[in-house]
Amino acid sequence: MRDKRRGKDMSFTSIEYLRLISDQKIDEAYEYRCINVPKTLYKYSRLLGNQLCEESITHSCEKIKDKNERKFQALENNLLWMPTFSHLNDPFEFKALYLNKRSLEDYGGQISEIEKFLKGIRGLFLLASFSQNLTNNIPMWSHYANNHKGFCVEYRVINPKHLYPISYEAERVAIASSIMKMISKFSSYGEDKIPENDPELRLYFNIIYHMTIMKHKSWEYEKEYRAIFYNMKSEKLGNNIPLVDLGLEVSKIYVGADCDIENRQRLLHIATKLNCEINEMYLDEYEPSFELRFQTLSYL
Repeated sequence: MRDKRRGKDMSFTSIEYLRLISDQKIDEAYEYRCINVPKTLYKYSRLLGNQLCEESITHSCEKIKDKNERKFQALENNLLWMPTFSHLNDPFEFKALYLNKRSLEDYGGQISEIEKFLKGIRGLFLLASFSQNLTNNIPMWSHYANNHKGFCVEYRVINPKHLYPISYEAERVAIASSIMKMISKFSSYGEDKIPENDPELRLYFNIIYHMTIMKHKSWEYEKEYRAIFYNMKSEKLGNNIPLVDLGLEVSKIYVGADCDIENRQRLLHIATKLNCEINEMYLDEYEPSFELRFQTLSYL
């Protein structure tokens, strides 16, 4: 992508984004991030099949249908379920940045104090993951749509304000000094209201924000973007957030190749209500390619 005003390449890199933040060019970093968010993102969702309730003694049919229905209702009502950090599928989320003990000693920091502070930071956010990967990506269907039994929603990005590209790193980053400076800065205000435009605090907040969008390089194939939303009601599990608040709009629905008939019909009903395109995935048995294709889903 090229910025016509500056006449230079504006393709997104995490290095450039962090450089702008480190130089305290926060507004420029914001613009740089937003201008590079794709116009279309995909979110894969798993659905539990009816076969599971017949074979499993731990999943009753009522529980399975209830879990599926919650996803259907959110989609139908233009909502997006956003969990808290503690309910994401990767136990190493928020671990890309670490506390360097030597730096802690230099700053006189107490580990228990900092861990308490970080725990509070984790509770501030609700998150949702999207992918740039198109719907013909077999691993995404396998890993996030319950082996092709689920569905994928294509979202049109109306406003990229809440969307961040994941930064894939080989090594973790030490943040003890930044955390200690941030805690010290908070303490300096005492009971006074913390000003929103304090440039030093804006810098630290953006560094902390980056903790939520760093993962190990082994996840790079996902091409993930992440929606980050303030947990205003301090929900412990998560909350359904209106798509309009996230700057998103449902544009298409894709049904997994092995999705149950009952779930297909439910998704077809939702697509009709939302007036959006709905397709079903398939592998052409008469072509040499492994690439998934899709065709319009009609009433069964």
